[in-house]
Amino acid sequence: MTSAEAAAQQARYITLDESARVRYECFRDRLRAKLGATIHGDVLDVGCMDGRTTASYAPDARSVVGVDIVEHPAWAGMSGGNLRYVAADAQRMPFDDASFDVVIAMAMLHHAASPTRVLREMLRVRRPGGTLVVVEPNRLNPLSWVHLTLLSDHDHFRTNDFISLVRRVVPIKSFHQFELHLWPTDDAALRARLERIEDQLDRQPLWKPFILFNVAIA
Repeated sequence: MTSAEAAAQQARYITLDESARVRYECFRDRLRAKLGATIHGDVLDVGCMDGRTTASYAPDARSVVGVDIVEHPAWAGMSGGNLRYVAADAQRMPFDDASFDVVIAMAMLHHAASPTRVLREMLRVRRPGGTLVVVEPNRLNPLSWVHLTLLSDHDHFRTNDFISLVRRVVPIKSFHQFELHLWPTDDAALRARLERIEDQLDRQPLWKPFILFNVAIA
């Protein structure tokens, strides 16, 4: 990648154009609604990437920290107030024991060298009575398998493997699944139809083995 290409890529991450912003905000709001977790107190977002979803937790929390293994150029423009970002390894996080009320890992465990170590670190920094929210894509989802698993080499977990992984570290209080995609369309009517299909798939028993997102709350 040339320096000019790298600068262009960085600019796309830092500033969304209007079309991309609307698509992302629709996705983000539906994600929050389907997540099934209450955001409150001190929140840690593990594997926060560009930090945009992390920033959406700030209005509902006392403090929010996003952590990822490499600092993202978008963080600087969003940091401030009760929101900050830290570059660190999720397997050895630089936080004291029992530092956070809510600890979230959104589609990041499959990137870790040791997902078990990440879960143990999340449990270590969670306060007694706090909440772990662990979300992972389902490897068997046909809508994401081609571009994420086949072409992008994302080694997602099958649902039963994900449940077993979390249970080895911490008891699961609740488990649910949902379908959600960042649809590449600016047509509001089309997007609404696609979102209705997602909601129907959430309730379809025959789709459960293939549904995209698995959520364990512990």
